Amino acid sequence: MAGSPQIASDDAVRNLFALVRLERIGLMALGFFGGTAHALPEYMYFAGLIGPFDVLVALYLFRWAVVPPRKIQATELRMCLPFLLFGIFGYVGDFVGTLVFGSNTLPGMLAPLRYFFYPTLFFTIREFLGSYSGLRMLFVAYVSGVLVVCALGLIASTNGVFGVPQLYNPNVLGNFIAYALIAAGFVFMPRGALFKSFVLLPLFGFGMCTFSKATWLLCPLGVYLNLLSSRKITVPLVLGAVVIAVVLAFTSWEDIYEVASQTIELKLTVSLDQGQAGGSSYMRLGFFLSSMQTLIEYPFGIGLKNFALYHHTHMRELGALYTDSDSPHQALGFAAVQAGWIGVALFFWIVVRVLNALRTLYGKASRLAFPIIIVMVLVSVLYQIEFMTQPFIYLVLAASLALREQARASSAQQTI
Repeated sequence: MAGSPQIASDDAVRNLFALVRLERIGLMALGFFGGTAHALPEYMYFAGLIGPFDVLVALYLFRWAVVPPRKIQATELRMCLPFLLFGIFGYVGDFVGTLVFGSNTLPGMLAPLRYFFYPTLFFTIREFLGSYSGLRMLFVAYVSGVLVVCALGLIASTNGVFGVPQLYNPNVLGNFIAYALIAAGFVFMPRGALFKSFVLLPLFGFGMCTFSKATWLLCPLGVYLNLLSSRKITVPLVLGAVVIAVVLAFTSWEDIYEVASQTIELKLTVSLDQGQAGGSSYMRLGFFLSSMQTLIEYPFGIGLKNFALYHHTHMRELGALYTDSDSPHQALGFAAVQAGWIGVALFFWIVVRVLNALRTLYGKASRLAFPIIIVMVLVSVLYQIEFMTQPFIYLVLAASLALREQARASSAQQTI
């Protein structure tokens, strides 16, 4: 009979299941493309900047605006505030740089939009993260995205060291690997031996193929961090030992020793060589000095895309420390050139908030877990630029807000 309560009930159930499936697909897509960040092939980005993750953030914002929007809470506004201020002063830096150097580009002018745009995730996806299953889907997909871009980096590799392939864009992917290792240890992530082994072993392997000193430090810390928060730490260790044993069984010990010693010698030479090209450590020191000098000369920044011209003007003063570059290659330097003194202050504010969020997402893990996270974040901040531009921190902050809301709701129910 048309219009019967039973038919209406069945339609409501079907609509509910369709909505749940759509929510799951949306969360998995957001996590996956958050993990791939800006490391997919160039043809997937408009103006070299706007890619799949940006489109998904826009869709979530559109849905929030069209469907009767949930009121933005004070905690969400406070979380957004440093990013919004950073975006404002980032634009001031861009315009100052454009007036002085005249070299800013369309991607350079679009880049600060992230600091207005990405923080909308703090209130647009929170309703979908109301359970551990939603959080788990988001970050399992995120880790999967990192694994995919690492595999693409291995396929695109054009050179190797001593017969070992090197990932394409190794320093960037090395940072992504570190974030994926941190995410894999979250309290709501699967803790079974199969999942841990499937995630930790390839991430560690990819990390070793970056030939990045920072990544070589971050990978063992990240694996150990996961073992601290895992209920069954023996199985991943045993599987790792088996893989190593199999590799060693078909490899000459002399060859292993020779490759290891040559690799260490190569890394030391590349890091410390003070020849005309400069070693990587001297290179980074030169970028850092140029970035800090902008704080004195341009208190509101110069805009990221003007860094190359500014850095070039100090070539004679830097001497062996000078290497041509269009980026300061570290997040702290990025904040300095993009938004000046206020940008550096906001940057430290954001880092502290991210560390607090990571503490929330790790729950009651071992006491050693949080110090390791601090070290990993500091290494990332001082050696790479992706911390502020990677979707990881926005997903982490949105997830921590959702977890805190769950905790408050649970506490209120217990009180009642």
